[in-house]
Amino acid sequence: MNKFAAEEKGSEFLFNHSLAVAIVAQELAMICGLSPEKAYVAGILHDVGQLCFHIMDPVVFQDVYNQSAIDDRLIEREVSTFGVDHAQIGGQLAEHWKLPEDFVSTIRTHHDHDVVTSNLQAVVNLAESLTRALDIPSSSKNRLTKLNAPAVLALGITWGSPEMLDCFGRCRARFRQAMGLGVH
Repeated sequence: MNKFAAEEKGSEFLFNHSLAVAIVAQELAMICGLSPEKAYVAGILHDVGQLCFHIMDPVVFQDVYNQSAIDDRLIEREVSTFGVDHAQIGGQLAEHWKLPEDFVSTIRTHHDHDVVTSNLQAVVNLAESLTRALDIPSSSKNRLTKLNAPAVLALGITWGSPEMLDCFGRCRARFRQAMGLGVH
């Protein structure tokens, strides 16, 4: 992992994105009465399958990733190029590491916008979407195109509530602080 972080293109964004999803998942978990620690760990691990692609062929994966920034078709491009997407391979890794089943299903379905396998998966799925909506970390690829409505229902989230508005601010502030950017 240290070698990947030091040498590979895209590693900084992958780490920062995973950190942002972990922070947002943790904040959502606290609002929804779930384990914030579990949500944070699941958020950090949700894109572990991308790490595999970076290791398998960093040049090809970077091209796939860059092309997906144009059309938001990362999953389809990964399947076309590697025969599997990062969520599937991440789920296989989680199984191999003998992680609890809710982590496996969370990693495997973190991009599925019509599925709720558990409250943990719902939190991570929504955290993935919210990091894009909040533009953390900042990226031209960040745009919210779909939202998992069943996850919103399962967690009982009310977007305009003071609790959620505070959550958005805390997520931004915590990410900026983690990046050493200070809080604005």
